[in-house]
Amino acid sequence: MPSYSSEGMTDELAHIMVLHLGPFKHEPRHFDPDEHVESAWIPWSDLAATRITSSNSMIAIQHEALRRLLAKNSDKDKPTLFS
Repeated sequence: MPSYSSEGMTDELAHIMVLHLGPFKHEPRHFDPDEHVESAWIPWSDLAATRITSSNSMIAIQHEALRRLLAKNSDKDKPTLFS
């Protein structure tokens, strides 16, 4: 889902990827010595309540909020925007 991250200020085009994960398993990670990556799973309620100012992150979070709202109110037999 391409998005211009700062309208009028730059021509930077960001591509935002939204992944829907199924069952997975943990695997060892092999980072370069100067690479520092931290990741964590957090509940949706915590994420939705977090103050986020990054436009790219906001787009991904709003996408997920809309997906959840549509799924909650959808007819299971009809296609949706995100199916």
